[in-house]
Amino acid sequence: MIDLLDHVSGTELGDKLDAQLKGHLSRSTIRSKYRELLFDLIQEFSNWKNTDELADGEKEEQTRYFFLNYFSSKQYIEGYRFKKRLTTKDWFRYNYYYLTEIEGLGIKGKEFNLPVSYDEKVKTEANRIDFINDRIIESLAISGIGVEVDESYKKRTFFNCLFDGVLHKEFENWIDEKWKSNDLEYLIVELNTLQEILRGVFRNGSGLLPCFIADAHDGEFEEVIIQVLKDSFPEVIEEIRTILIDFDKIVSVNFSDRSKIRYAMYNQAPVVPASGEHSKDVSGIATQFRMPGFPYVVITTDVLKEGEDLHTYCSDIYHYGIAWNPSDMEQRTGRIDRINSKSYFKLKEAKEVTFDNSLHVFYPYLSDTLEVNQVAKVFKKMNAFIDTFYDVTIKIEKESTTSSDEIVSHIPPQIKRQLSSKYDYDTFEIEYDSKEQLEILQGTGVSRE
Repeated sequence: MIDLLDHVSGTELGDKLDAQLKGHLSRSTIRSKYRELLFDLIQEFSNWKNTDELADGEKEEQTRYFFLNYFSSKQYIEGYRFKKRLTTKDWFRYNYYYLTEIEGLGIKGKEFNLPVSYDEKVKTEANRIDFINDRIIESLAISGIGVEVDESYKKRTFFNCLFDGVLHKEFENWIDEKWKSNDLEYLIVELNTLQEILRGVFRNGSGLLPCFIADAHDGEFEEVIIQVLKDSFPEVIEEIRTILIDFDKIVSVNFSDRSKIRYAMYNQAPVVPASGEHSKDVSGIATQFRMPGFPYVVITTDVLKEGEDLHTYCSDIYHYGIAWNPSDMEQRTGRIDRINSKSYFKLKEAKEVTFDNSLHVFYPYLSDTLEVNQVAKVFKKMNAFIDTFYDVTIKIEKESTTSSDEIVSHIPPQIKRQLSSKYDYDTFEIEYDSKEQLEILQGTGVSRE
């Protein structure tokens, strides 16, 4: 739907569809008029001519990650039904009653000593926990007033069990950080944002398959899923741990508009392609890649060469194609070679360069082919390019071809020595932030050589 809307935006039919969507945002059913309009758009702007196939959800994209299809297509009925059922569960909501464990925070109002009385509109588990949370938020008091609370308000969801158990330390630190200002409204906003991100992980990302497996087991889901994660999917636990630790960084880099978090987390996969012809929005791919979970690998053309940073959780880049221009190669590598990158923080913490905290750039090529000559020539030009940083007198050849007749005895090694200036930059005597005028001292600007 999102891809289709982008495709038809600005057309007459697109305007009609947009108007219909706005008129149905609050409806639980779809009028036949709207359905017919959608089918007309599909027939006009896509290759799907059999709209009955679309209506039944049977069509699948063969190149997609298998489990994207498994949980979205009626062809795989068990996965499809499970994904539908997820939205009715309270698993991915945190019961705010347990915020009262924060010192100085309590509940006011004597009505909580009676069992929860739900409105008639509250029908699902998710609705019930939302109803409870709304009442608790209204009654939370910083003064720490404590009243007797009925057990029906104390439902422990999966998120509650996760944060009280295997991620207790990380969540406690997260709460302490957010509660420094004793601002309850700020704490709730931040907690809602955290839940929205984590819901994306478990509904659309690496946590979806573990939930499906846990739901198929006997026993309480909250207990089973945590055991499944520990035994078979420890990487998901590490992903959630990283989100808790790097929460502020993740939000600032990816979600300036927090209302778009849910949509940014759709259609996650371990490996995703990105190109100018690909239907998925490349900015959306970049956003997901700047998260600690899916996707783990992005295979991209020059469409992501600039304009999007990919550095927060990536320190390895493979150039499966090379450019003759050294600055072009640096531009590509620059997607992950940035301040505040994964390698940057590791290097800053270690205070020395090691293999683990280095940024790794690979140039795969086939031996005994012309690719050897191409890579050798590009490496030679890149080294010359680096030399020009502090010596403007160096000239770089502009040759952009290579020949199979050239015999390459070795691939030029990378320049790893620390760069140094040829000029007397250190002869300026001035204190940082000083108001005094700069003075040109004798010898400044003269080459040491």
